[in-house]
Amino acid sequence: MSKKKILIVNEFSGLSTGFSTYMSHLLPRLYKTGKYDITEFATYINDSNPGIYSVPWNVIANEPNPNNPDEKRIYESNKLNQFGAWKFDEVLLRVQPDIVCSIRDPWMDNFIVRSPLRKHFKYIHMPTCDGEPQKPEWLEFYKECDRILTYSHWAKAIIESYTGGKCQVFDVAGAGPDTDIFKPMGIKADLKDQIGLRKDSFIIMTVMRNQPRKLFPELFRAFARFLDICKEKGRDDIAQRTYLYCHTSYPDLGWDLPVELKRYGISHKVLFTYNCQACKSAYPIFFSGEVTICKHCYNQAATLPNTMNGVDSATLAKIYNIADLYVQYSIAEGLGIPSIEAKACGVPNMGIEQSATAELVNCGGGIPIKIGRMFQEALSGTNQWRALPDIEDTAQKLFEFFSASQEHRDQLGNEAREATVK
Repeated sequence: MSKKKILIVNEFSGLSTGFSTYMSHLLPRLYKTGKYDITEFATYINDSNPGIYSVPWNVIANEPNPNNPDEKRIYESNKLNQFGAWKFDEVLLRVQPDIVCSIRDPWMDNFIVRSPLRKHFKYIHMPTCDGEPQKPEWLEFYKECDRILTYSHWAKAIIESYTGGKCQVFDVAGAGPDTDIFKPMGIKADLKDQIGLRKDSFIIMTVMRNQPRKLFPELFRAFARFLDICKEKGRDDIAQRTYLYCHTSYPDLGWDLPVELKRYGISHKVLFTYNCQACKSAYPIFFSGEVTICKHCYNQAATLPNTMNGVDSATLAKIYNIADLYVQYSIAEGLGIPSIEAKACGVPNMGIEQSATAELVNCGGGIPIKIGRMFQEALSGTNQWRALPDIEDTAQKLFEFFSASQEHRDQLGNEAREATVK
């Protein structure tokens, strides 16, 4: 019997985005079974990307040839073409898949069910369901899929409820990190010392792309309030030892980070990862602009990581390992892969009790943050209800965590690791 042909519609498994990270785990596992012919339709790259040749399955790039004006004109004529709409039918004819699978937002992939070739393939979709109400057009899209998966049990309940039971989610397929890479790596004090940080420092970490839904200003405000509480309670020693570490991008689509740091007076207390494009070293320093001189090779080539130039998994695991606490601060999460990676490294998690984050912080090694208030996004966004974290609750729980015994913090870290490997 011939192998089943699977077409994966994805940003590209070699990039540093949430969707890409999920596929970077899934695709190698599918490939290693030997049961399938796999093609990845990579929508965020063009044929010049060397990553195409670094994976054992076939990759078809979506972006136009930059030297072909006709391709560029067609590509730029419709905003959905960045997700593959303009090439999808051509790719179908070329690959002739039995199964098409996409793990993205429903509004990115609606063209898949509208294809004139739809009857020739089965379609599996796993949407980023992170809020309610669900838009009517998304609900109709779900019904046209052959199988629907979700990242979380929360999302499963939302989809089944809003479709009146007409769409039964096949299963919950939340991602798990490679626990042989993302794991505790030794004594934190020694790991901190190796990269130039105080051995006795406390590190609060977040790994989030600089997007509007990632609440960097609120996180900075909560961190500043935490520092004030330390002083109010006579624990200035904790404030002096504690730093916020942001592994994020700048510039990007979200926030003006240096302005926000200055607003809350914490520029001297917030570290960022800089990733040298020359020597490939990655290390934490205070914010030093878009590009700065690498402290290792002295080239003007160190930038904050982004989706195209991120760090590899092994480096990211080392970064997580210096953290004492991981905080996820956003209006909603479909899953929150960095939170899970941090837990796999034995780092306790703090996050808001909303969407998938609620599941992650209400199991081993989690510290839930209260919702400050709900608000509704405009129609230009999702038109859904979103959550804002309670700043004071966050600050108080940060203080409670760092004023507790080391044994208590270690126990939470052990519970976090166990929750990811069991």
